[in-house]
Formats: sequence, C-alpha cells, structure tokens
Amino acid sequence: MSSHVFGKVAVKLTLAACVMMLGFTFIVPAAHAQGSEAKANKKFEATGPIQPVKLERSQFKGAVKVTFDLLPTTMSFDLPWNYCMVTQNGIKFSTLAAETYDPRDFDGTGGAASFEPGMDREGRYVRAWIEHQSDARIVVRIRYALANNLYDIAFPDIPSGSPYGKGDWVDEWFYIYPDGVHTRHMKIYSGLVPVSRPFGFDREPPNVVHEFMELNVRGLPGHKPTDDIEIETMTLIRLLGAHTEDLIEEGISTTISYKPYPDDFGEYRDASIMLLNLKSEYKPFTIGMPYGVRVQPYMPEDDLPHVFQTWGYSERRGYSSSLGHMLNFWHYRRTDNTLEQVYLHGMTNAEDPKKELLIPVFLR
Repeated sequence: MSSHVFGKVAVKLTLAACVMMLGFTFIVPAAHAQGSEAKANKKFEATGPIQPVKLERSQFKGAVKVTFDLLPTTMSFDLPWNYCMVTQNGIKFSTLAAETYDPRDFDGTGGAASFEPGMDREGRYVRAWIEHQSDARIVVRIRYALANNLYDIAFPDIPSGSPYGKGDWVDEWFYIYPDGVHTRHMKIYSGLVPVSRPFGFDREPPNVVHEFMELNVRGLPGHKPTDDIEIETMTLIRLLGAHTEDLIEEGISTTISYKPYPDDFGEYRDASIMLLNLKSEYKPFTIGMPYGVRVQPYMPEDDLPHVFQTWGYSERRGYSSSLGHMLNFWHYRRTDNTLEQVYLHGMTNAEDPKKELLIPVFLR
C-alpha cells in the first residue's frame, strides 16, 4: 500500500503496479496478462528513430512502435498526431495532440483558424524518436509545431521562447513501463500563455485557447465505430466534490450512454478518471490531475449516423471517432510562456475495471 499527495489530497492505493510520474507516485492497475496470450518472443522494446529526424509519409504509421512482454497490447506512434495504444484486437485509442486557434485568422467555423499537428501532413515540423530504452522504462519523445493547413505556425510574431523556432510549438514525453502504463507530459510554448484559456468554442478575438487532448478511436478498415465501441461508452470516476477540500472517500462512478448522444456529463463533469468501454478485452483509461479538470463529450450534434462523432469513415480506411475532452483549468506547471500538463494512461482487462480504477481518497 502506498500514498501520494496532491496538495491537500492524498490518494490511498491498493492496486498493483506503481510508476513514478514526474515526482508524483501513482499506483495503477497492472494488466492481467494471460499466459497463453503473451507470446514468448514478445519483448518490452521500442523500435524507431533514436534521433529527431524527418520521416517520409510512408514511415508515418508506426514511426515508433512499442511492444510488451507482459500483455498482448502494443503502442503505435502514427504521425503526425495519433500516438496510440492498440488493443489486442487492433483498435487504436489516442488522445490526439495539442491545438490552438489564431484569432487573427478567425473565420467563425474553426476551419482554417485551427493550428494543430494533424495539419502537418508532409511532416515538416513533427518529429518522433526514442530518447531512452531499458528493461525498466522506455521514453518516446515527440515535438511539433501548431500549424494550419498552409503550414503557417500560430502566432509567429509573438515571442514564445520555443527552442525550435518562432510561434507556438509543443514538446511531449511518453514515459512507458513494462505493464503498458505510461505518463504523458505535454509542454506548450506560446507567447500568449498569460491570456490563454482552456479549450472551448468561444474563440472570437481577443479570446485565445489551447487544447491539450481529446479522446479518439481509430478502427480497422471495414469497421464502423459501433463495431468497436460500446454504446455504454464512457465510465467516469469522480474523487472530489464541489471544492478541492470535499473528498469523496470511496469515489463515485457512472457509465455514460451515447445513445442518445449526451449534451454533457452532468454531475460527473469534474471526474478525473475516464475509462473507455471498447469491445476488446483490454480497455484504455486516462487519469488526470484530481482537481482543476472538466470532462465533456465532443460536440453533440443531431445528425450522427455512426452514433459517435466520426470523421473520414470509409470501408477501405476505417474511421476516426472523437468521444470527449478532459479540459484543464489548472496546470502541472505554468510560466509566462509555457503550459504543461500530465496524464496517466494505460489499459486494463480487470473483471471489474471500475473497482480496479476506483481510488479511495482521504485527508492526510
């Protein structure tokens, strides 16, 4: 048993695997690998570049790959912005990447005004490489510019302090452990940090927003979203009440159905743990800081033929579905020109994943 303090909050744990997260100790559920499923020749290892080199588009998919000897899941860093956990049956889950909007290019639709690594289809700015590899830990590095579809970088005339050039850039570190659990550390460089707000759709000038992540599922060719995602889509776990001092001793949880599509997550908008109910043995989870977060579904709309918010669906290419956000009103670190956030990710095949992820809390 161990404990970890977040300010006034200590998290008491009885779960199996422990990782060190930037000075924070998290105890998280270990994946229960089936002996017959874990192939003897599988290793805990990463393959890919060991320096930040430019890759050809043919190398984008699986630019860096990570395999595990303890479980049958993998990770695939698909450039420019899908840094994925992959289930044992091939479903990819990622939380995409950072994003901003330049109000001076505002067009009222969020189209050309969007600056994100997904626009970098030629790989001009994005780099992925293996920074460290050992039996204990793998570190995968990512860096990219926040650029639009014309390859213009956001806010180039406002000094950001980025070591890579003018405008808004992002550094990422993935600290990956043998049981598949990993910490994602994101650092945004921007000269507009003092006025930056969490992601939202009120982006008219002079508002400036920076987004860190959104939950995204990518399916195999020939699949539709409902082939891979349960209608009872999201299990949310909340540890705090209306104030940071209001601790919920055993935590509370709920499961959200996406039929009908939810407008919001109601009293669970302040949940800090999100479990995605995929149609797979292993299910991905995201754990944020226990305070200063807000979770919400992605853009509810009336016409959703695939139940979920889906882009690019085709029989040949599969689909991409975005299910929700975890917004950050507090940051891991914040300076005059940087915003930093940390998340804990992994997969669990526990018989009762809610019980496994439910972390009791107490006042120290």
